[in-house]
Amino acid sequence: MIPAAARHAARCFAGFADAPVLPDLKGWSQIPAGFSGSAVYRVIDPRGSGWSLKQLTASASVSHVKATHQVLVHVRRAGCDWVSGPNHLVGNPSETVADLGTHGCWEMTQWMPGRSYSDIDRLAGNLDEAVKVLTAGCRAIACFHDAAASMVRQNGPAPSVIDRIKRLDSLSSSILSTCDGAGNKIRSLHLSPVVAPELLRACHQITADWPIFARQIRNDLEQRAGEVTPIQWVVRDVHRGHLLFTDDSGSLSAAAKPTVSGMIDFDAMRLDTPAADLARWIGDFLFLAIIHGDAAADIATRFWQAGLAEYRQIRSFSEQQQTLCWTLVRSSSLISLANWVDWILQQRRRFLAADSSIAQRLVALNQQWTIVRQATDR
Repeated sequence: MIPAAARHAARCFAGFADAPVLPDLKGWSQIPAGFSGSAVYRVIDPRGSGWSLKQLTASASVSHVKATHQVLVHVRRAGCDWVSGPNHLVGNPSETVADLGTHGCWEMTQWMPGRSYSDIDRLAGNLDEAVKVLTAGCRAIACFHDAAASMVRQNGPAPSVIDRIKRLDSLSSSILSTCDGAGNKIRSLHLSPVVAPELLRACHQITADWPIFARQIRNDLEQRAGEVTPIQWVVRDVHRGHLLFTDDSGSLSAAAKPTVSGMIDFDAMRLDTPAADLARWIGDFLFLAIIHGDAAADIATRFWQAGLAEYRQIRSFSEQQQTLCWTLVRSSSLISLANWVDWILQQRRRFLAADSSIAQRLVALNQQWTIVRQATDR
């Protein structure tokens, strides 16, 4: 059942003005909730084209969403036609957000073809395929950066570094006490049996490593905060779930070369260092190395070097940016793990995402931090 607010929101957009307002519309469906909590629906226009209809969260800035839409239109015109572009309102090509008052604000973007590699099991057993996917993603990210750089290009300290220093300081004031007695706290929350053990494992990891590594990471971030680096529009949350792929035959066979067919979800987009996108994308693959035991460090290095080399085939990426990128990988790995502990145990937040998705995220973050903790500077 598609809610009335979503059906009315759809009719505000070009191509949907004459769509019937019915309780059930053929081909329309609600998409399982992600971690952001946004309500998302797949909707079909009268011509049969698919679109993603999303209700903006209460904390979203409409002006910022409109600015990101302008970036998406720009990069698509520059040749990145696999980027999900926005639809505009009926009769108003310059307006891309529908304000329904008490029913919220809505955006509609193109439904892109292909499948993501968000499932851990799809890559864990095939390192060659993982490298193909990783490098294809780096090519796409480089092309996006190249196109977006012609809109705004600045130089200055990386905002993502400043943010991580603030978050690290905030977590340092309470995270160890949050982890203290974690077993009893987790039992009292009656969490899912798939989430509880992974959260407990995260608490043990944080308890062991935070006193040793948090200060080291903060020192690294402080060094990067004093550096001037290129700043432009970047995606910031480009992970395995936000890039879609097909291979040369239009499917995803193991033998074929994967090709990016869609880049989606730009809620986190802002002006920042391009290194933030590479750190997010490459970092999202490092956990795969953990299952290979003694070879894990070498495999992580292979991922890291392959990703950077592919990016540099498209555009420059200096040694300073590479060091910044690794600092972001390292800091994000520890902070992200601590964030989940803080959100669930301290803030008592609840997520609409499936328990299996939350558990899988905790598994990946635990493994990613284990790899990054053991690695030397890149």
